[in-house]
Amino acid sequence: MATEECQRTLRSLETHYQQFLQHSADARCFQPDDRMQLQRDYSACTQKYELLLRAQEKGEQEESLRRSYISQLKDIRLQLESCESRTVHKLRLPLDNEPSTECAQRIAELQEIHRELEGIRENLDAVSAQSAQVLAQPEDGASAPLLRSELEVTLQKMERVYSLSCIYLEK
Repeated sequence: MATEECQRTLRSLETHYQQFLQHSADARCFQPDDRMQLQRDYSACTQKYELLLRAQEKGEQEESLRRSYISQLKDIRLQLESCESRTVHKLRLPLDNEPSTECAQRIAELQEIHRELEGIRENLDAVSAQSAQVLAQPEDGASAPLLRSELEVTLQKMERVYSLSCIYLEK
């Protein structure tokens, strides 16, 4: 049930309860004990319904967070793929006329890509920590398995691309 529909149902229950109290005020078939029991039942029902409503809203917020982290991880993976592509491209290009100058330029470009990777790694670490907190919740939402998968794939990709960059910078 949508949050708005739940709230309408709760208001409807309140309205019907108030109408019942007005219409039954002069009725002799309800004893004071009956009215007290009705009041307790009504209060218990509304409290339970409000708890369910809050739990549903919290679940929707967590689901939204999971989707946001999935999107962030996909963006990070695209950035990693770009860095990987540029690194491999720089390595595969043959040297032209002045190898020493070109080598120095490529090393500088690879260092720049490596610095970019370090920034991406910091961002990934933050998203990873936030995702871990959401995934540690006792109730998994529909997108939790996808978030776990995206996180694992992105962390593996980060490790591969970062290692590639480190290896070529050492050489």
